[in-house]
Amino acid sequence: DRSKVFTESSVINVDGEVYRPDRVIVDGKKVIVVDYKFGKEEKKYLRQIGNYARLYKSMGYPDVEAYLWYVENDKVVRG
Repeated sequence: DRSKVFTESSVINVDGEVYRPDRVIVDGKKVIVVDYKFGKEEKKYLRQIGNYARLYKSMGYPDVEAYLWYVENDKVVRG
């Protein structure tokens, strides 16, 4: 079974709110969400990827990881 990679695909929660993570990798029951950021680190970005992770867990994926990649300084932060 191969992993599937989704780039900027819209996901809608039960309240009709639209989320669009930069990259989502689905491998069976595991999901990895990556959001790219250009500029300084901000707490609101951690909240954002936390929302993405909760959304995928609510969709039935038991193993969800979320990361921010600050591209300009090549730093990865796990959410």
